[in-house]
Amino acid sequence: GGNRSLNRLFLQMRNLTSIENFEHLNTEGVTNMAQMFASTGLTRVDLSSLDTSAVTTMEHMFSGAISLLSLDVSGFVTDNVTNMEDMFSYTHNLSEIKGLNAFNTSAVTTMYGMFWHAEALTSLDLSAFYTSVVEDMSWMFANTHALTELDISSFNTGAVRDMSMMFADTHRLSSLDISSFVTSSVTTMFAMFTRASALIKLDLSSFNTRAVTDMNQMFLGASMLTELDLSSFETPALTQAAIMFQNASALRKLDLSSFDTRNVAPNNRNNFLAGLNALVELRLGENTNIGNSALPDETTTPGFLNSWKRETQRGPADWLSSQDLM
Repeated sequence: GGNRSLNRLFLQMRNLTSIENFEHLNTEGVTNMAQMFASTGLTRVDLSSLDTSAVTTMEHMFSGAISLLSLDVSGFVTDNVTNMEDMFSYTHNLSEIKGLNAFNTSAVTTMYGMFWHAEALTSLDLSAFYTSVVEDMSWMFANTHALTELDISSFNTGAVRDMSMMFADTHRLSSLDISSFVTSSVTTMFAMFTRASALIKLDLSSFNTRAVTDMNQMFLGASMLTELDLSSFETPALTQAAIMFQNASALRKLDLSSFDTRNVAPNNRNNFLAGLNALVELRLGENTNIGNSALPDETTTPGFLNSWKRETQRGPADWLSSQDLM
């Protein structure tokens, strides 16, 4: 018997900086720890005595605990947890989370915003995460401004439907291995890499985008990428592509040869290519319409003229302006 929920136990206790005798709290059989430490003033908390073996939700468990400096969750048993939404979000000063490598995430269906605005974390090793039933990874790493290392190479994303904002505003993440991602169930990639301004290259050749309807802002402000091979991107369901590449200002090569924009209305591909002033190679397919895309008239890349020619063209005859291409 007893209360099987510790939902909001210390919620918004902003003056609470530490908890004494926490080991006397019996959490056996507790199923709900949502918002348990959310928005507290805790700088540290000893979680070693927590029995989490029956817990099904850890939603917002530490969210907004902006004074937390480090966490050790290595004792957490998470076999039954289905919800990790916003678990560590808005923990602005949290620089270390120990024990994530011991998490059993095999029952988790949502990781929405799990580390969103965990702005002091510099590395995350999630190589032990088993994610085969996760459906929502949107905002998962958004605004992790200090993150330089992220190991998600083991992620099974076959059930994921939402990847919107997943890596948005990761300003220091220069490399990202998502070559194993299975994306055949994903319907939205809205702003997935928006302002991921340190990324130098991306291998997206494994991406299946046939079910994706929304790619608005997908690479907006990804200002260090120099080339993107999206030749595998087949997009028959796409309806939204506005400002998709806007201000990806270092991009010199872009392959959209499989891109299908037939279901994208002109106003939904507005400024699609705006701000790509370094672009000198653009591959388009027979169903790729870049009208209304704001393709720049001039290039800043040295040694290139401000005109476009087809691969088969030899001389300057019939060279095209950006306006002609659109």
